[in-house]
Amino acid sequence: RLAVASLAAQRPLHATAHTRSALAAADDALRPQVLMLLHQCIEAAHGPTTESEAALRQAARAGHVAAQKALALRLEDSDPVEAAAWLERVAPVAVDEGESWRRLGVLRLTGRVSAAASPENLPNMAAPSNTPNPDYRGAASAFEAAALSGDADGAYNLGRMIEWRQVRASDVASAVSVAGGDGDGRTGAGGPPLARDHRGMTRDHREAAAFWYEVAAERGLVLGRAHLARVLTDLGDATACKHYTAAAQAGDADSQWALSSMMRRGDCLAGAGQGVRSEALRWAVAAAERRQPEALAWLEETDLSQL
Repeated sequence: RLAVASLAAQRPLHATAHTRSALAAADDALRPQVLMLLHQCIEAAHGPTTESEAALRQAARAGHVAAQKALALRLEDSDPVEAAAWLERVAPVAVDEGESWRRLGVLRLTGRVSAAASPENLPNMAAPSNTPNPDYRGAASAFEAAALSGDADGAYNLGRMIEWRQVRASDVASAVSVAGGDGDGRTGAGGPPLARDHRGMTRDHREAAAFWYEVAAERGLVLGRAHLARVLTDLGDATACKHYTAAAQAGDADSQWALSSMMRRGDCLAGAGQGVRSEALRWAVAAAERRQPEALAWLEETDLSQL
């Protein structure tokens, strides 16, 4: 308690001294928490040091989930293999709305790690290869688990993988049980419901991608909304206009240009007469102000007095 109070009072040196005393008397049950606190106190006082790193590793090995995740994040660039090993352990139990699953998916997708591992087996594993070898199915599984746990970026990444045919839509189902899904398209306890059961969709990759983009969009990711609108346009779905409008209003330059183009073609707000042309120009200008290249070229080449 003295250590926590000193740290809260911005007296990290005192907090470090109290924590060292507490560590000497801590039993096995309390030791992981005290080690994590020692790590935090040392870094608050001196920044990262060998001792703070050692305390973090000891806390992680003793089962402290926050320490395991913190260690994984520190290692993502310098040692992605070990980072992935810790994320494998943390992701199923971390209360972080799928962030750990998403980070694991990114490591798998970039090809910087291979098969799943445990931290204890790291000395027997090969070092990461300089030649990327993406684990597409493993990445998709992690991204789906992230999405089902509430992570918008995980849903977006999964949509991109399906759209780019890095994974088949029919393969995306393995993470439902991992993430705690209850079998009806909803997440486990505390997770947000999905719009509909993705396993009941057709196998058309664009429709499957649109599903995950919609999940990302419903969770507030503007980029998910923009890609949803683009795919719906390809599918001939009239609701694309609505989604482009929402993404454009949120400041996405590509959506602003796409919305302007749709209005000028009469595909959005058709029949509104001069109001459509005015709105189309407004969105083209907005996109150009954000340096959208097609909008810039169109404004440079177009005689606006003829609109």
